[in-house]
Amino acid sequence: MASHKHIYLPTEILVEIAQCIRDAREDIDDSQTDSPFGDQATLHSFCLVSRQWYSAGIEILYSRPDLSKGSSFAQFTSTVCPPLRAKKPTLDFGSMVRFLWLAGLVHQSSNSLTSRLLGRVKKNLQVFVAPRTSFSYV
Repeated sequence: MASHKHIYLPTEILVEIAQCIRDAREDIDDSQTDSPFGDQATLHSFCLVSRQWYSAGIEILYSRPDLSKGSSFAQFTSTVCPPLRAKKPTLDFGSMVRFLWLAGLVHQSSNSLTSRLLGRVKKNLQVFVAPRTSFSYV
């Protein structure tokens, strides 16, 4: 039978790995896209490995949420701004957000939801790019 030995990595090393995953996109010349995000799917998977990896990576995952794909905006807002009657989350996910890029969104939310979202993330927010409000032509 194979022995299941667990390899322990210090949390500081895991944080460095998660930061490298987040920053990997910055090293790529991606003039085709307007969203400056790391690989969110890989960061999400990183957080699912174990409780230690979750605690090392969750702040990095939420620091620059990529809200440009599919239902990611709805999922993000329901996590950061749960309905008033919902159970309060144990973590303050909104305080983890440092960079909120909503420029790729058009008519994804109401003004009141955007306002609630900003209220939840304002504590540590460093960069905010507002959503597009209408279509235009040149």
